[in-house]
Amino acid sequence: MSQLLKLSLAAAAALAMSAGAQAGSEPPGSKAVSKVSPMAISTSHKLQKTFFDTSSTSTPLAVGNNDIGTVLTVNCANTAGCTIAGNMNAQLAAAATENAAAICLIVDGSSVSCPFNGIIRAGSGFQVMNYQTFTSVALGNHTVQMRIFTSVATNLHRWNKEFKLYRP
Repeated sequence: MSQLLKLSLAAAAALAMSAGAQAGSEPPGSKAVSKVSPMAISTSHKLQKTFFDTSSTSTPLAVGNNDIGTVLTVNCANTAGCTIAGNMNAQLAAAATENAAAICLIVDGSSVSCPFNGIIRAGSGFQVMNYQTFTSVALGNHTVQMRIFTSVATNLHRWNKEFKLYRP
């Protein structure tokens, strides 16, 4: 192999490695020092109570946020605080246009987490969305509820929510 070919291959490899590092780096102007990871619970927890709420009655949903079912009040009697876990699912009907939909856990009137579950394609029938998450709360009473966000008006056909109260 000629010396020129070896140098050309080495230069091409160095350029490719440099481009790969740029592609995975922070956007220009970003001041991020490190990546943020979701907080993990490293302490075992003891289940205190489990709450269920469900319905299979068809309900129209407006564009935007729709609170679903009964607002639950839970009492954290532990001075070190508690953890509330939510396991929620909902079956939505397809609409005439695509629908970006999300299931949200609401604690004390604020969204804990509300990721989009996906796009419900027009004319696709029904789609079931599932979501599980948790949050920590302080000593005292707290309201907990499920919220569904839809980008178009649709119908909710069946939903279930299970909320669990744990103490560390």
